[in-house]
Amino acid sequence: MRSDRLAGSRRRRRAQETKRLLERETVDEDRRNHLIALSDAAQALVPELAQLDDQNDDEFCGHLPAQVRTALVDAMKNVVAVRGLKNVPIE
Repeated sequence: MRSDRLAGSRRRRRAQETKRLLERETVDEDRRNHLIALSDAAQALVPELAQLDDQNDDEFCGHLPAQVRTALVDAMKNVVAVRGLKNVPIE
């Protein structure tokens, strides 16, 4: 029982955190649709997250020669293209 309450509390906290990072706007032409955008607070996090992403890449792939890293990226791009995946950050 206690774990259920803790899980619910965590979900509510994450939802509140997400609300501060995302902004929702109703589309005038069709009020059923909404646009979701990063809040100013979320946009301020982007440079820090990009730096962490670069550090992660270096930590896991930094030992690989440039030619192997390029081949790995090309292989992942191929999977995205062949599977028709959309909205995948491949750059």
